[in-house]
Amino acid sequence: MDTIAVGSHADDEPAATYGNFDEFFRRELRPAGQLAFLMLGSPTSVDDVLQDSFCKVFERWGSLRNPSAYMRIAVINRCRQLHRRAAIARRLAPFARRVDSDHVDPPDVLIDVLRALSPRRRAVVVLRYFHDMSIPEIALALDISEGTVKSTLHRSLATLQEALQ
Repeated sequence: MDTIAVGSHADDEPAATYGNFDEFFRRELRPAGQLAFLMLGSPTSVDDVLQDSFCKVFERWGSLRNPSAYMRIAVINRCRQLHRRAAIARRLAPFARRVDSDHVDPPDVLIDVLRALSPRRRAVVVLRYFHDMSIPEIALALDISEGTVKSTLHRSLATLQEALQ
């Protein structure tokens, strides 16, 4: 009896057995769409998730051992990314509401405030809140200590909050 790895389907096959990408697309469109819909909870971004995910599969088509599994992972990762962005937008919403929308676009205000930060402070804020990186990951990426990341982040957020009030 064959065993199936967790997270795989019995019909997962190497890309070569699909023949071509068109066959793979027709076979995977519905299951991938269902997965995206269930992950997102609404149909609003499903098409974008599917397009991005199929593009990722297509880019690596010749080297994929298991394109169905890769497709599922791509869909899940893209959905998670959308959830993170929505969470960031919810966190920033109180600041955006303080801006008079008749006169200034809130995203422009945020961009202007970010530009006012020093390059290091801006990098720390962007990596933390827009790229969801942890303190150790930021420290490694910027080649600074974790303590420096924490203090820079704290000062930057205080500056942003003051500027947005």
